[in-house]
Amino acid sequence: MAKTRIVTRVKDKTGLAKSKNKSEDLTNLRERHTQFSKNLKYLISTIQTNHDAMAAYSKSRLNVAKAINALTVDTPLFKCGGDIPASAIGTTDGGVGGGIGGGIGGDDGNEDNPSSASAAKATNNHHQQQMMMSSSSTAIITHNDSNPTSFAAVHLQLHKKNKAYHKKYIEHILTYASDWERILSTRVNKHLKHAEKLRVDLDHYQKKVEELNKDANKTMTKGKSVSDKGVDKLKRNEQKLVNARREHEQFVSDLCGFMEEIMERGWKDLHPLLVKMAQFDVTLSGEEAKLLSTGMVAVVGELKVLAGKHPNMNPTGRLKELETWSLESINKTNPRSVESQQLTITGGDEYGAVQRASEDELDVGGGGLFGSAPNSRQHSSDNLYGNVQNS
Repeated sequence: MAKTRIVTRVKDKTGLAKSKNKSEDLTNLRERHTQFSKNLKYLISTIQTNHDAMAAYSKSRLNVAKAINALTVDTPLFKCGGDIPASAIGTTDGGVGGGIGGGIGGDDGNEDNPSSASAAKATNNHHQQQMMMSSSSTAIITHNDSNPTSFAAVHLQLHKKNKAYHKKYIEHILTYASDWERILSTRVNKHLKHAEKLRVDLDHYQKKVEELNKDANKTMTKGKSVSDKGVDKLKRNEQKLVNARREHEQFVSDLCGFMEEIMERGWKDLHPLLVKMAQFDVTLSGEEAKLLSTGMVAVVGELKVLAGKHPNMNPTGRLKELETWSLESINKTNPRSVESQQLTITGGDEYGAVQRASEDELDVGGGGLFGSAPNSRQHSSDNLYGNVQNS
């Protein structure tokens, strides 16, 4: 019997025998479901892409904070630019757990950021220097994570919040969409296979009854009577045909109803996903706006105050002067203090000399990646308008 049904399937596939029991409604719904499934998979793909893009953007902002941290150590900009919680040093995302590779100034194994390890060490040294200088003041070292006071700390906090929300995005949005597609795909494919099996069984019994009737008619045309065995066989298969037709029609009807439900009213399944996506956007944007409107606004204010404390600070920068002024003019406009010009042979830089930091410089951590930290330097109009031409 199994062999006969295999023959039926082969003939049906090759077109040698077309089934009379294929449901046109099921065929149309199957085609519609194919497109519906493609659309659903595309949605999942875009959600995954969106998650990856958000994570990459958050990581890129964190990398900017790393760079600011590395460039501001031992400079007046450190407090409002690169300062971070002591607990964040050497961690991947600013969380507790020093010694883990990566993080603000940490060694994340990225060859494109060779100064990250030295920045972490310099940041930690800066914190230690501050503690030795004033044991009663720990504002820079242990400032509240919920109230970041520097550019790097704000972005570090943003990254930590985003990382937490990205996990929720996967859990409540991406997982839901993937489960939705998986459940429908698994169940529809399973039921379609069963419907096809029932259709093949129906074709089998239909063909068998036709052949038995044909044999019986041939026997009677010869004037002979059909044997009792032949009559019983015909009746058994006719009953099997009736049962197979009823089972096939009922199952196909139910399956068509199910497929119509998941496609025509699939918006009911999309609704909770859309609610979660909208809530995610509102919550995340609100958290970012809240942090930026408080922490970063305070940072901008501190930067403006800092600019007022130091001469020769221009909102547009001084790149033109660095490019065109002579060395003499730049040195006259920004004279070095007496102490900073005293050298000690302590193996410091590549020439074996280290500059001594002035008291003003010690207030901001001493000479950093750029050498001496800018201190009270007087603006010289002669250098701006006179000596530049003569140098």
